[in-house]
Amino acid sequence: MNRATYISSYLIYNNIDLVAIQAVAGALINRLYLDQPIPYDKFASVVDEAQVLLNVVPTKPVIKMAKAEHVDAFFRDGSLRLGTFSYYNKFDHEEIGDRSEGSFILVGQCPPTTAFVEIGGGFDHYVFCCFCGEADQACLQRFDYDSSFQIVDIEGFATAIQKRLGALSYRFAECVYSRDKVVVGRVERDFDFNRMSARLLDFVNEAKYFVKPDKYSHQSEFRFTWQMPSDVDVPLDFQCPEAVQYCQR
Repeated sequence: MNRATYISSYLIYNNIDLVAIQAVAGALINRLYLDQPIPYDKFASVVDEAQVLLNVVPTKPVIKMAKAEHVDAFFRDGSLRLGTFSYYNKFDHEEIGDRSEGSFILVGQCPPTTAFVEIGGGFDHYVFCCFCGEADQACLQRFDYDSSFQIVDIEGFATAIQKRLGALSYRFAECVYSRDKVVVGRVERDFDFNRMSARLLDFVNEAKYFVKPDKYSHQSEFRFTWQMPSDVDVPLDFQCPEAVQYCQR
């Protein structure tokens, strides 16, 4: 398996509460000294992994916005494009690009231990971004799109693409928006906090891939991810006619 993980900071504490977690994470974000008091206005906004409802089908419609020619191609032969975190954090479009994709501060807890890691990873996932709710004309125009379709069977759509890709797994969820991408999770009792490795990504489950900065909250994103056996860097243009039956114009 070829998977890249980037670690820039790693800290371990014992017996700290949520307020201390917010303070330490805020110090990491703002590059403050941890041996000095952290101003309250520098405390981080924290998301618990449980706030992301993984593989829960929403009550609102899930809409894929696109150019009309791409919608036509999908219903003709199943043509789709899947993105990657590497692609989106380099994409120069204020609505589509997001330089924070694949980067976060993860907080792993197994009392009495709490550890923090600034880490980049998840580059072995394909991503498909949709809108959760009723997409209006103004919403389409923000993305420079002029058409859309609805995914009416979320599980069926995700499974069809997983089979076509040969993906290891899939996840879907409504994205959670936060000022800071700090996500808290729980780890197993036998987790070795003294070893710095790619396993630090396991501080948090796949919820970490569904947390986005507040500035994108107007997008009301519903996201699919598919984990591949190795890293994927560029978008994938492919055909999955099996997925068409789970969608409608």
